[in-house]
Amino acid sequence: RDNHRTALNRLISLQEGGGMKNDDFRRQMADSMLMVAESAKEANKISVAIDAYEEAHTLLKQDDAVGEDTKIAMKGCIRCHKLMAMEMESINSYGSAISHRSRVYQLLDEDNRAIPACQQQVMIAHHHVAKEEYAKSAVVLSEASRRLHKGVRSIDDMAFDRRDLLIQCHQMQAICYNRSKKWNEALEQYDKILPLVAKREGQGGKEYNSALIHKSALLVGMGNHRLAGSSVNKYLKLAELSDPNLIVDDLDHVLALDTCAATHLKMGNVDKAISIFE
Repeated sequence: RDNHRTALNRLISLQEGGGMKNDDFRRQMADSMLMVAESAKEANKISVAIDAYEEAHTLLKQDDAVGEDTKIAMKGCIRCHKLMAMEMESINSYGSAISHRSRVYQLLDEDNRAIPACQQQVMIAHHHVAKEEYAKSAVVLSEASRRLHKGVRSIDDMAFDRRDLLIQCHQMQAICYNRSKKWNEALEQYDKILPLVAKREGQGGKEYNSALIHKSALLVGMGNHRLAGSSVNKYLKLAELSDPNLIVDDLDHVLALDTCAATHLKMGNVDKAISIFE
């Protein structure tokens, strides 16, 4: 119980002989690996537990039938990889966290658990953004979006948890494309976000307005001031009603005012722009 790594290494060395061709021997090996894994996890030796669970999972997968021990090995792998990912995240070691989250995703995907698998992909994408790897993040999010759309004919048929996760994916993709200066791709993401959010809270809700404001600001950057002004004014008219359910947070509200002023300035309405800036 105190020397888990030594026990694991001993079990691995025993696999080098011809005994692994014997079903009973392979079964005993998997059982022993699980015992080491469980004990190592209890002793908080997570890296050893991961290796032992992975060895057990590999052995048990060789059988055609998925038994209870296979499920235990898979759950152990998922749990311990998550623990290691959280530890790496706590020290901002995002590369290592990505590695562990990617393995969790593979296992969940293998078990056909679409929503938890896509949740891992969103976390992986967050870490790529932290590393300023925007292209990699966008690729991961695109894969998650495709997975969330799989088997769904329209957003009307989409479950709430799936739709919420899809909104997160598009929001993050918009950020990635923005920071990569891929304006058209970013705009496309906002066009996908708005109907999804409208389906959840209706047009004019707080989250809908936030997406509308960011789309308008992007349009200003792309030189489409007329459409930007038309879009942001939809929010500002609602904001005049002073309904707390409609008004976005301070930063987004200031962005809306700034965007509106920029459109007036570009179209020659200098006095109006100055009034808004003030």
